[in-house]
Amino acid sequence: MNQVLPLKLFLAGFTVLFVLFLYGPFIVMGILSFQQGPEGGPQFPIIDWSTYWYRHVFGITPPSRIAPLPIGEALVRSLSLAFATMITSTVLGVLTAQAFRRRFRGSGFIFYSVILGMIVPGVLLGLGMALLADQVGIDRNW
Repeated sequence: MNQVLPLKLFLAGFTVLFVLFLYGPFIVMGILSFQQGPEGGPQFPIIDWSTYWYRHVFGITPPSRIAPLPIGEALVRSLSLAFATMITSTVLGVLTAQAFRRRFRGSGFIFYSVILGMIVPGVLLGLGMALLADQVGIDRNW
């Protein structure tokens, strides 16, 4: 019983460090997003606290020389793409899970084809799709 306690403490500490490693950059960027704008960037120490970048995203602040692009359009595009991806992956995931409830001919091949997306890094998959689109002649701009 006493030998299990140090192992549990070690695993708890490791888990906390791992979660901080994963989410630490998001926390830091969240803090840095309140940097004074448009001169202030993601840097420490923070020059002055401001909500400039949030006002810029929602179109309350006019575009500046540093951030001249309409970020609101990109945000709407990203959210609509995320919603479409969520719906598609949910439907395909449920259908795939239902298909694998029973063993069928070719299930091994199909199973490994399905998990191939988790094995191959997304950057390589995107590069391959871009090269394929280039070869076929599909225009890749929005």
